[in-house]
Amino acid sequence: MKIRKVFVSLFLAIFVLILSVFTVSAESVSALTDKVKALGEKYGFEVVVSEVLPHTRGGLSEEEINDELKILEEKLIAGREALQKNHQMADAYNRKIIEDGRFLIAPPIASETLAAKTTHTVYRYQTIGSVYPNATTIRCFITADINWSTYRNRYFWGTVRDKESSLYSGKGENWEETDSQVTVLDGGRTLKVEFWGDLEEKYEIGGVEYTFTSKNWRIWYEAACPAE
Repeated sequence: MKIRKVFVSLFLAIFVLILSVFTVSAESVSALTDKVKALGEKYGFEVVVSEVLPHTRGGLSEEEINDELKILEEKLIAGREALQKNHQMADAYNRKIIEDGRFLIAPPIASETLAAKTTHTVYRYQTIGSVYPNATTIRCFITADINWSTYRNRYFWGTVRDKESSLYSGKGENWEETDSQVTVLDGGRTLKVEFWGDLEEKYEIGGVEYTFTSKNWRIWYEAACPAE
């Protein structure tokens, strides 16, 4: 009986030791999360805890945690720069089409007869990413009528029927479209399609998985009206 009690006590002691080694305490998770959130806020990200993972690396020392935080900070700096470049490219594109006078729309002609011939869909796949640069693909499409002008003797875009952007593949966990816009260019022969949205990416550090949200990504493309 005495041997059995000793065995049980020894087993419990070993079990407690294993738990202390292979789990992350609530206090350490809280302290780590405060540091991760502070980094996220510094570089323009929203950060939430997704999951406390089974800690199979025997726990991380303070030095190891600091090393991983440095790696994370480098990723966040690169991610902020990627988002800034995304905005700069979108602004440069919009300035260029204004300079080129592509917003000019031909006025309607009194003798013009318009006939909706069919609908057409144009897709766009664009890669974005902050924590994982260019590692997430967003799929976009626009569907619109194609009209025939008897006066101009050509096709041009008519009524927009549908448009959408969505997460297609890659590292991203979620894409939330926040806005969209369609602009007619080139007298109706081109549609400028724009989407805005927020991207969620997951990243693990110290046995804790976090969701990082980068906001206001911009996706744009031109949809040319088919010739027939």
